[in-house]
Amino acid sequence: MLINEWSTGATDAILATVCLVLAHRIKQRCITETPAVLNIARSLALCGVAAFIGGVRHGFAPQLSEIAYACAWYSSYLFIMMSGTLMLWSILCGLVGNPRYHRMLGAFCLFKLAMCGLWFLKDADAMWVAVSWGLDIVFIGAFSAAKTHHPACRWLIAGAAGSLVAGLIQCGWLVGIVGPLNNDLFHLLQIPAVYAFYAAALVL
Repeated sequence: MLINEWSTGATDAILATVCLVLAHRIKQRCITETPAVLNIARSLALCGVAAFIGGVRHGFAPQLSEIAYACAWYSSYLFIMMSGTLMLWSILCGLVGNPRYHRMLGAFCLFKLAMCGLWFLKDADAMWVAVSWGLDIVFIGAFSAAKTHHPACRWLIAGAAGSLVAGLIQCGWLVGIVGPLNNDLFHLLQIPAVYAFYAAALVL
């Protein structure tokens, strides 16, 4: 069996492993399992599942049927969108002390996810995934920068900045080419960003 885009499949597998291990470690190490912390763990787990499916799609595309490839395409991107939205909601709830605002923040995040998800399903265009994920990262970074007194914010800012740089590279805006190399760099650069979100969960 030939492996297609072996480097992208490998870096996807590495990212998936890191995300799943860190999600598990949050469950192990956090004594007080608040909803915000648990949802960060779930967000990392979703990211790991998305990376695993993406690795299968990139690595074994020639062997996949059209239906299997389409399922992998849609499911991996939907998991990415859900992961980013869950991460945003978790962090907003973790930084906002008043629980009365948590439902409102959840409604805002769910509305954003629904709009971007419907546009993605309608057009099958990964641009909507980038829009959804990018908005999540920008909101996380901006809100964390406004709450710099919180001890978790330095980790959140680092995670958001790292994710944003990785995303811009994947889109080809910081690297002059668009291809497998962009995906590989995105996966590898996303690992320290994921670790920053894991460290923030421990502080929260």
